[in-house]
Parts: sequence; structure tokens; C-alpha cells
Amino acid sequence: MDFTLSTKLKTFKNTVRRIVEVECIPMEEHFLSNWKNTSRNVELDITSEIDKFSTKLISHLKTVSQDAGIFHLHLPKKYGGGGMGTLGAVVINEEIHRSLVHLPLAQCANILIKHATTRQEQQYTVPTIKGQKSAALYQAAAGADFHLNNPTKLTAVRYEDNWIINGVIPYMANINSADYIIIQAISDKTKHKETGLTLFILDTNSQGLKIDPIETWLTTPQNPQYCVSLNNVRVPIWKTLGKEGNGFYLGQHLLSEHENLMSGAISLGIMERGLAMATKRSLNRVTFGRPIAERQAIQWMLVDIFVNIKALRSITHSAAWKNDNGHDINIESSMIKYCAAEWGWRSIDKIMQIFGGLGERIDTPIPHWYHQLRHSRISNGTSEMHQTILARSLLSKTLEWEEN
Repeated sequence: MDFTLSTKLKTFKNTVRRIVEVECIPMEEHFLSNWKNTSRNVELDITSEIDKFSTKLISHLKTVSQDAGIFHLHLPKKYGGGGMGTLGAVVINEEIHRSLVHLPLAQCANILIKHATTRQEQQYTVPTIKGQKSAALYQAAAGADFHLNNPTKLTAVRYEDNWIINGVIPYMANINSADYIIIQAISDKTKHKETGLTLFILDTNSQGLKIDPIETWLTTPQNPQYCVSLNNVRVPIWKTLGKEGNGFYLGQHLLSEHENLMSGAISLGIMERGLAMATKRSLNRVTFGRPIAERQAIQWMLVDIFVNIKALRSITHSAAWKNDNGHDINIESSMIKYCAAEWGWRSIDKIMQIFGGLGERIDTPIPHWYHQLRHSRISNGTSEMHQTILARSLLSKTLEWEEN
């Protein structure tokens, strides 16, 4: 197994690093000084957190990304992308997430690229890749509390040439700016969750769709987080994504092949820049006549963060390489999500401790990263859920700790 970065990918990695340093990080001052009126995104729609910037700045960053060949780098060549695969997406997103202001990338869910019909591809996949349409995603929780008769879940009933969908989505990001959403709904209550769920593409202007803004501790009231109610929403049969009853399978692929790996990339970007900032702070901050970098308590914190970065990068790059080469990474991606959340949050907590009171100021990136990484212990499956997945695999001997 060899997941060493290719020369081409190393070149793009360095290019993105340079762009982030020159273009994105300097924009943070504007973002942080206006944070109360700026939507901050904790999901993967890269442009959301800078959408309160002037159109000129957003357009500028997108142009920079396109001119540098970064914008479509991670997408298949079939769609005009660079074909750099999962490993390429992970590496580029590491660099992008070193800044609060993210360099825009073309966004399109992997399940929409792999499983869309020709009609869906023309109406949704291609326009999304070109930046003409944007999407939001919702996946029903399939954990210990999930059963197909749960009245709080979305349900889909087939009627003539449509599906009639009802239910409530308690939390959803970015739907305010999305042209469509991909949702997971119960299509057959008589079956198990593995065969009773189906994915649907739903236009946000559909009749019966109601969007109510909500507030969380993560963001300001202007943050695009919403509760979504669906009351007899009609979805044409042709907008079924994948086969009927295949929604659980496709949802798991979305998590394992994209969401969980991107969690690793996001945490790595934040941790790496945070470590650089904390190291500089420890060398410059003097107490009792000595830089705090000379104190073992600070040194141990810095070393812990460094070790966590190296370990997380190793397992994330390894899983990305395996995914690109056709290996099943379902269990490994769960481990990445768990480690990215726990190590990321633990690291940013140490970084804030090293900065002291300065680390709590909202005109610095640190508290924003703190909120984001604390949230990562809950989103896309809590850390405890991923521990349970890993424990079951260990006890059933489907997860091995010795390499053959």
C-alpha cells in the first residue's frame, strides 16, 4: 500500500497553501470584525460562510480557484474535473480549512455523481458542478433510536407518478440558499432500515415545504440553520435517487466516502494552523521573565497537538487512498470521524488554553474553531455512536488491528 502524494498533488497542495496564505487569511479580519452579521457555516458548503462578503470578494476567490485549476480538481474528469479522487479532495480541503474564509470549490454530493440518472444528471449534477445550482443534504439518523415507525422521521408514500412526503427535519444547514435538497425518507415501514429508506431530490420551491430559521450556540441568528417542515410535498418518481429502498446504503456511502473523510480534513486544517499560532504565541508570551514555551506544561500541550495531527493525517490519507483503489473503508471512516472530532476538539481546547484570555476573543479564529470542533463531536453521528460501531467490529472480529 502506497498513499504517498504524487508530484502533481503535492504541487496543487502547495498552490492552495499559497493562495490561502495570500488571499483567504487576510480576509479573516473583515470576516471577524463583522462576525455578528456574517453567516458562518459548519457544514461543507464552502461558500456559505463568506456569503455576507461583497459579491466582488466572493467572485474574486472563485476566479482565483478556477484560474489555479483548483475549483474542479477533486471531481471526475468526466465532468471536467482534475480526477484527483478522494485523496486529492482530502489534501486540498486540509489546506482550505486552515482559514476561516474558505477558497471555493465546486460542490456536488458523491452519491449524485455516482447514482444520478441521465435526466437527474442533466438537471442537477452538471448544473451543481458548474456552480449554477446548489444543494443541501439531510440524512435521517440511523442509530440506536432509529426505527421505521418513528413518527418524527420523514415518510414517503407513492401516489400515481409522485411520492408524497411528510415530516420534519429538525436541523438543516444552507437550505436558505439551496436550489434543491437531497433527503432520506422512510418509503416502506414494513421493512428493515436497510431496505425501507429511499433518497429523493426535492426542489426547495416545492409546494408544502416550510422553512423556519433556528438559532444554536454555534452561530449568530443570521446563520443558515433551519427547521424544515414537509406537508404533503409531491416529488415526481423520476427524482428518486438510486433504487427504491436503497437509501440507507447510499446514505452510508455518503458518510463513509465523503462526510467522515472530510471531517478528518477539516480538523487537520484547523489543528495545523492552530498549532502554528499557539507555537508562535508560546515563544512570544513572557511570564515571570520567561517565554511560556520554556514551561513543560505548554510544551506537552504542543507535542500532544502535533502527535494528534500526524496520527490523524496518517489514517485519513490511508483511508482516502484505499477508497480511491476500491477498498471498503466503512469502518475506517468511522474511526476517522471519531478521531477527527475528539482529537480536534481536544487540540483546540489546548490551543485556547495556551492563548489564555486572548483565545476567547471573537475577533480571533480560535473560538470559532472551538465551536466548530465541539459541534463535530455531535454531527454526522456522535463520538459515542462511532465508538459503538468500532466496538462491534472489534468484538465480531471484522476489524483487525494487525496488518497482513
